[in-house]
Amino acid sequence: VGAVVGRMDGFSPRIELRDLTVLDEQIGPALSLREASLRIDPWQSLLSGTLRADVVTLIAPKMSRPMREGQRMPEFPEAFWEILNSFGRVQVRDAQLGHQSDSDAKSSPVTFDLDLERERSQRRVRLSVRSGDDVVMTAEGTGTGNPGEITQFSGEIHGAISGQGLSILASNLGVG
Repeated sequence: VGAVVGRMDGFSPRIELRDLTVLDEQIGPALSLREASLRIDPWQSLLSGTLRADVVTLIAPKMSRPMREGQRMPEFPEAFWEILNSFGRVQVRDAQLGHQSDSDAKSSPVTFDLDLERERSQRRVRLSVRSGDDVVMTAEGTGTGNPGEITQFSGEIHGAISGQGLSILASNLGVG
């Protein structure tokens, strides 16, 4: 951690971690972030007697996950989604998706913004994917379950996808 900053956001304390790197014993740096912030829920913390965060914001995360042959997007462990689902709101800004190989050198990096809100069993998801300066896919919807695992999520999602977005999606899913 490069710096830890604490401040008040109304009545809620906020903890910011800057230049954060999470190390994995097998692969070394597994996650790096320009900034991560946690907003503490003072009422839940008082009632439970432990520190409870209700909002997490991740700025410019980059993940280094081992990938199988031909795979361009990392797979996230189930525990990763369990942690994210424990917060009332998760915001991810300017996340870098996948990786570029030498054959992809001409393509623009893919970044995304994600806003995931939970209220009881209801989930609201907003996603925006960019390639360079162009928005290539947007999606927004509500449902129940785990939005990180499509087979465990039931709801409605609406959005738009460009031809370039469809090409990126197809290549990351290993289609055609």
